[in-house]
Amino acid sequence: MIKPENRNCFEYFRDCTKDFGVYDVAESFGTLISRKKFIHDVESVAGYLDSKGIKRGDVVTVFLPNVAQSFVAFYAINRIGAIANIVHPLTPADALEEIVKTSRSKAIFVLDIIMEPYVETLRRLNRLVIVCSSSDYASSVMKPALKIYSKIKTKSKVSPSSNTASFHTISNLTFTAPKVEGNGDDVAVYLHGGGTTGKSKTIQLTNDNLNSLAYKLSFFDSPHAPGEEFSLCVLPLFHAFGLGVVLHFSMCAGFTCIGMPTFSAEKANKYIKKYNVTYIVGVPNMFKKMYEANNFDGPHLSKLRLLWAGGDIISDTFLNSFNSKLEKYHAKGKLYRGYGLTEVSSVC
Repeated sequence: MIKPENRNCFEYFRDCTKDFGVYDVAESFGTLISRKKFIHDVESVAGYLDSKGIKRGDVVTVFLPNVAQSFVAFYAINRIGAIANIVHPLTPADALEEIVKTSRSKAIFVLDIIMEPYVETLRRLNRLVIVCSSSDYASSVMKPALKIYSKIKTKSKVSPSSNTASFHTISNLTFTAPKVEGNGDDVAVYLHGGGTTGKSKTIQLTNDNLNSLAYKLSFFDSPHAPGEEFSLCVLPLFHAFGLGVVLHFSMCAGFTCIGMPTFSAEKANKYIKKYNVTYIVGVPNMFKKMYEANNFDGPHLSKLRLLWAGGDIISDTFLNSFNSKLEKYHAKGKLYRGYGLTEVSSVC
């Protein structure tokens, strides 16, 4: 992986992967998204935000679970030098309103199927609202069912804002934005942590923070060939562990990222079987549930090469049991403990 050298996160992803050829960077509801398509969508969304007056240093809230649109949103916001204010998608409406106001966010990305309880809040805020749908990147087989599901979940006929746009429409158009490059010192993201007092605090991470993390992780391991190995993106992007160690490193290293909006042990194990998943990062309880699920054991475990568990205590007993199972199928890697502070986006 190349050295960060004062790039922003989008620049770093783009430049790290420019010689990788044709490959897929993400999977979404049965659809594989190519690098070319992904960068097109990032550029289009970035250009649209710029056309709405959002510039370098402005703030945009990402109120999304781990879906492909959240990946695009982060890099599009970063592409124009703006700050991604990433918020837990189950945050109560009053807390979301306070976060949007205090961060001075000028726009909000939201998923249609979780938007219903927030419609009145979004109307009061009167910001630009970009509505994403589960069907945006879905395969032709899954798209009809997901569209029906979205209609059922979005009962309200009231627009969440007088200034609302569809992610699907924006990403399929061609917008351009002025280049913003060489801004590694700029703040790239706001994350929100409870701290020791229980009161939410805003944590600022720069492009250099996230790029340096990705670069240093590459010394542990990287895909043998771009697009041939998959990363299971379960940890949420509103934590540094999820944003930096899971998404950004995976994207820059050439993994294909599988977004999981909600965690299911059985589904995670199915992904390992279906795809060539070699990289998984999670919390200890996630790995415990995967281990205890009926579909965990099997030859598919031989694919696993790099696994990290952090955010909570993991016992030696469980670590040894989990790794013994991997050894049974001659996996090339094992589960490691990860440590780090959100404030410095570090992992060791």
